[in-house]
Amino acid sequence: AYTAEVTTNFGSFTIELNTEGAPGNVNNFVNLARSGYYDGSGCHRIISGFVVQCGRPGELEEAPGYNVTDELPTEPYEIGMIAMANTGAPNTGGGQWFIITGDQGASLPQQYTVLGTVTDGMDSTVKALANLADPTANNGVPPLSEVVIESVTITER
Repeated sequence: AYTAEVTTNFGSFTIELNTEGAPGNVNNFVNLARSGYYDGSGCHRIISGFVVQCGRPGELEEAPGYNVTDELPTEPYEIGMIAMANTGAPNTGGGQWFIITGDQGASLPQQYTVLGTVTDGMDSTVKALANLADPTANNGVPPLSEVVIESVTITER
């Protein structure tokens, strides 16, 4: 079992990772986090009532340069879940992920692997991030203020 503490310039939040439901995707996330892949990256896409999308170092959409196999959920999404972003096609996730922050996100079709659930910091940090949605931005990019992921710390239990 793993938790991930994501520290941003707006505070931190903790994710209980979904090792049983998505072992391959969680392993990928843990390895990327431990290698420092997310350090200095940001949350580049924020859409009110929908998602906060993170984990893209620089401007490279294809980063980290490989894809992981989907491990799709059988239950509906819920606010506070973390899911692996993809291109919309099967098995195209890699490094980016998103936090479901509203009902629109919770009603997404079940084509995104659930990495985990926010267990601490939802009402403070994640809400602060969600409030950075720019209603005039094209598809949520960029947010009103730059969000920087300072670190992702993995704890194994």
